[in-house]
Amino acid sequence: MKTDFKIERLTESRLSDVQWLIKKVYQTNISLEKLRHKYRTSVYLPHEYVCMMAYVDEQIIGFYGVIPMQFEGKNETFFLGQTCDSFTHPDYQGKGVHYQLAKASYELLEKAGFKGVYAFHSDNTFHSCKKLGWSEWPRFLRAHKKISVSLPWFKLFSKYTVLSTLKKRNVKRALSDVKQVNDFKNPAKEVNLSGAVYSSDFVKYKNRFDCFLIQLGTCHLWLKLDSVVHVTAISHINDRNFEEVMTGLESLARRLKTNEIIFQIYPSHPAFKLLENRLEWLESFRIGYFPFGEHVFGEVHHNYIDMDSVI
Repeated sequence: MKTDFKIERLTESRLSDVQWLIKKVYQTNISLEKLRHKYRTSVYLPHEYVCMMAYVDEQIIGFYGVIPMQFEGKNETFFLGQTCDSFTHPDYQGKGVHYQLAKASYELLEKAGFKGVYAFHSDNTFHSCKKLGWSEWPRFLRAHKKISVSLPWFKLFSKYTVLSTLKKRNVKRALSDVKQVNDFKNPAKEVNLSGAVYSSDFVKYKNRFDCFLIQLGTCHLWLKLDSVVHVTAISHINDRNFEEVMTGLESLARRLKTNEIIFQIYPSHPAFKLLENRLEWLESFRIGYFPFGEHVFGEVHHNYIDMDSVI
């Protein structure tokens, strides 16, 4: 049976509807502050709230989230929409809501000059996007390095909101002797691929909650400190400073009281050849993409920091 619904663009006043739908679908509470921060992307680009919502009467039944990203290639800069946070009310799943929201989002983005959309996928979400004509770039790879600590308290601090003050205090203490920096050069240029533009405003956007840019020796690392140490981007690592970097990361993990460091890296990363035989790698996220019209943007270099949920 066909469901009639109207499609609206996300606005500031509709964020509470998204909050309600997340609770309905996932039984998870997320603050309006975090939703506002995530989707009010005009803090780093001239685009914000480029997301679509479906309503039956005045009741939200579906959401299709998009984060605008600016990329820089050899001879041009261009915009891609990173799709994310797509969900439908349980009573309306399987009725074409996701498909229609996706199409409406693509139309909005194409009119705004975007070249296409892409996303970090699980196997299941990529399968659903293939129905919309998506293609695939190489997969991300991940490696887990275990650290010996007596009790991994940081995982407990990160799990429960009531312990957020302890988490922040723990992070501040752990980073007190670490040099923090304010800029990061995307390694994409080193391999002649297009890559995300990391402006100072984008760095501030990403570092609002759990992300930090640090320097160990001559190496720059973009970390997300939440339960474990996530290495989301890395630059200027080489044979000469590798041991210093790893020792510094392990020391940071112990001060945080966490027992794991997770590396996420794209195969085109210039450092992957260095790291390939030093860590045990597993397949991670799939990267799907869908160009609009006749646009062609070839292979793009990605860093895990680009992912919508890494904030």
